[in-house]
Amino acid sequence: MDKERNFIYSHFEGKTDLTQDQCYYHPAGIKQFYGDEQLINNAPRYKIRVYINTRYTDRHWTAIYAPPGELITIEVPPNAVGKIGVCFNHHINDDSGYRTRMRTLKSSTTLNREVNNVSWPFGGAITITSGIDRFNQGLEVTITGGIRMPYFRYGYTTDQEWEEELSLLPGPLANIDMGNAIAQLPSRQIRGKVKLNDACAFWRSASRNLFSVNEINGGPRRDDGRIKHPTQWTFDTYVPFGEAATAYGGNRIIFPPHWSEGIVNYDSAKWGCWGQLHEYGHNFQYGWGWPSFRDYIEVTNNVLNLISYSKLTMVDSRRQMTMGRNYIVGPQNGGHGETTHQFSLIQRNDLFSFYANFIYFFGTDKFRKFLHAHRWDKLYSRNEFPYISQFLLTACDMYKRDFRDYFKSFDKVFNYSDPNIISPRVDEILNQKNYKKFNPLAIIYQTGYIVDGEEFQTAKPFEIPARSPYIFEFLRNSRNRGAMFVLRVHTRGSCKLQNLESYF
Repeated sequence: MDKERNFIYSHFEGKTDLTQDQCYYHPAGIKQFYGDEQLINNAPRYKIRVYINTRYTDRHWTAIYAPPGELITIEVPPNAVGKIGVCFNHHINDDSGYRTRMRTLKSSTTLNREVNNVSWPFGGAITITSGIDRFNQGLEVTITGGIRMPYFRYGYTTDQEWEEELSLLPGPLANIDMGNAIAQLPSRQIRGKVKLNDACAFWRSASRNLFSVNEINGGPRRDDGRIKHPTQWTFDTYVPFGEAATAYGGNRIIFPPHWSEGIVNYDSAKWGCWGQLHEYGHNFQYGWGWPSFRDYIEVTNNVLNLISYSKLTMVDSRRQMTMGRNYIVGPQNGGHGETTHQFSLIQRNDLFSFYANFIYFFGTDKFRKFLHAHRWDKLYSRNEFPYISQFLLTACDMYKRDFRDYFKSFDKVFNYSDPNIISPRVDEILNQKNYKKFNPLAIIYQTGYIVDGEEFQTAKPFEIPARSPYIFEFLRNSRNRGAMFVLRVHTRGSCKLQNLESYF
């Protein structure tokens, strides 16, 4: 197989003067993406003019699929000769061991003529490559010989166009362009899907949440905030490592095909898409996290997940309490439902809760502003203070609360008394500010808080059975953080102090 692979690359990659007689049809090509050979063989071949906007991405999908072994002609303007290229299956990684499909399915060729005749034995999606801003006015190329692929461009394609025409196109691969990300996936994963505008709106909103905290490592935006490097989302049977993989710093994610359900199905996403958000969040971990990258690599991206889970999903509406007073989340929670409400997190002593609990105590909007100020050293510099000290001082100033006792309760995360972690200057600064002490309390029924006169919600309403009595046990179903404070229990006009720890 390697001998055949070497033959294919030596005879077809980089060649722009091929003839149809020189082309080679590989019988396994269409099957690599679950293609229907009869459908592809009977599909009409097109001559299509494609506009390339080089202000957005350097890999431009064309929604054209080159059938295996067929000649494709690409005409480019004179000023683009030698400056742009064509790539077949640019989204595919090489499978080092032939474990799920053919080892290598992609190729890249510079278009060094005005009229280029190219071909690829395996067939594949045609992508035009060009440097960002290389042609500020854009350029047009004409492609002859391919078949059309399903595609959807958010903000341009209507649901009706998608459902009645574009989703039915015969190409075995499909493109979904959301503006913040471009997904390429087998067409069979998306045929029959509806409400794609809702699904894309969900992921655009998730993107805005993430960008409000940090930038993508390897994908800077323009000065006005517009995205010029959309994240590439590949859905392929070969994933280099793990269930799904993010190329940290490469602005690219590789998912298994069945994970596409949480991307293209809005009803699936709103009931939980933790894994997809988790992988996307990896791209926004650059420049923050403690104590080392190895320790927080699977933590801070999950912290960011909670912003979109709180604002965009319905997972927390299924929260309930068992007879043994264990917090549970009902069906369709999409995984990690136990992290969707402060009632289940308030007593945890781990790095994730250390970061994440702020979102529930003070709301998603302030949480995003707080993390942004922390990440970008807006109030205190990490060159001047140890990481946790800077995090603590930033939190105190952003929320106008004294979090020192609260931070001390995370003794399994860090040693508060270590001067290399909590600088002696922290007490000096906070003693002068005289902020109100932070005392967290959570009740399973709550949807949010009113803090300093500002009301916010971080959870959906608590669901109760219809047409039957329900007893709300507010005191019994409340929790605090350890023994940080006491609760006043009023009985018959008198008052006694009761430590909440006795209830747990």
